[in-house]
Amino acid sequence: MLLLASAALLFSGCGRRIGGETSQEAIEASWSRGQLMTVAATERNRYQNVYTEQIWSAASGTGDMDFEAQLMDQIQSFFTEMTLVCAMAEEEQVELTAQETDTIGRLSREYFAQLTGGDREFLEVSQQEIYELYSAYHRANRMVEEMTSQEDLEISDAQAKVIQVQEIVLLDENKAEEALEALSADGADFDAVLRQYSEKSGGTVSMGRTEEPDKLEEVAFALEQDQISGIVEQDDVYYILKCVNAYDQEATAARKEQMEEEKKDQVFRFLYEPFAAEHQVVYPEGLWESVSFEGGEDCRTDNFFTMYREYMGS
Repeated sequence: MLLLASAALLFSGCGRRIGGETSQEAIEASWSRGQLMTVAATERNRYQNVYTEQIWSAASGTGDMDFEAQLMDQIQSFFTEMTLVCAMAEEEQVELTAQETDTIGRLSREYFAQLTGGDREFLEVSQQEIYELYSAYHRANRMVEEMTSQEDLEISDAQAKVIQVQEIVLLDENKAEEALEALSADGADFDAVLRQYSEKSGGTVSMGRTEEPDKLEEVAFALEQDQISGIVEQDDVYYILKCVNAYDQEATAARKEQMEEEKKDQVFRFLYEPFAAEHQVVYPEGLWESVSFEGGEDCRTDNFFTMYREYMGS
């Protein structure tokens, strides 16, 4: 979950909050419980569909929150960002077009119509609230596009290039030399030598270029298709590489898209964070306490965001 915002402004007013030497303008968020529950249920069900209900007993990996608390924290951050980007859109007069409004109206009606009785009972959300939430989400994305449109976000294929190499991994230099000698014999098979000599898992790995390439990466990207390297020593480990795919087209395209999104996010954050530092989002008292993942066993909805991408193409 990333950046969001609204078509009809979904917060009700501004004030000024003074604290120490800093002054923050307070933005009062007026999201409904149903809107918060729509996103919470979507994410709950999406995770359960992939990981089953055991996900709720899993550790978060952060050491200070269980998974449920971490996910709820992310959802609150989602709505906070959406509120702030809404405010930026309001200042910049970024509005939805009539065509966008019509499309979001159709999307909202279809999403609401496909909710089951169990979904509606758990979410307690109206079609109008769904329309406002979708409008907010789209307006925020529009604002992000506006903020980043003047920047060169393109990543070249060379920067995003992904290759595949097989690697024999050894902990002893003498054994590495034996393996390399075995590979130099007529009719030598790399797979057979790998199985015989590799002391670690070895096998085929994908590699992408990094900003600060290590010795292993430099050697790997210098190889041509089916070429075998010499012995590469790095951190007291010895490698022999074979390039089995000098240009993984599908993986390169996926990495390029990811890198462009990361670059776009960096540009956005550069503009967003100063604004966020000057404003504070204030929620109605008790609102988040009313939002929970518990219950709603008959609630299965998990397609709020996927339907948005299908309709809006982003």
